[in-house]
Amino acid sequence: MKTLTKFLAVAGFLPLSALAVEFQSPSGNILCSGDEYETGYVSCFIMETENARPPVPQPSSCDADWGQDFGLNRTGRAYMNCYSDFPYNQGARVLPYGQSVNGHGWTCTSQKTGMRCTNKDGKGFLLSRKKQTLF
Repeated sequence: MKTLTKFLAVAGFLPLSALAVEFQSPSGNILCSGDEYETGYVSCFIMETENARPPVPQPSSCDADWGQDFGLNRTGRAYMNCYSDFPYNQGARVLPYGQSVNGHGWTCTSQKTGMRCTNKDGKGFLLSRKKQTLF
């Protein structure tokens, strides 16, 4: 069924969002969406943090919100997103601790220490309430 859905989306019969996967941490504090607007991309939003500053300072080009939205493409370094809306599904399926979701060139694993997402290059991010890390 996945192959048929992918074919129909690529052929233009279904929107690319048909390939999307949405998931959240067991605590509900981290919400993620992958391959939704383009294949080979995952982003996660952390609802609450305990640290005072995000891992990357807000750039002057960002006139919106900063510090809670993280992105990763199938290759290259992870980054933070400037955002003004909340495109995440709070009713998304829960990804139990120790389980992974594999997208097009990325993998996210739910761990008791947080949500870890990596790409084919081994780059990614680890999000937890206490700390958010880009690597």
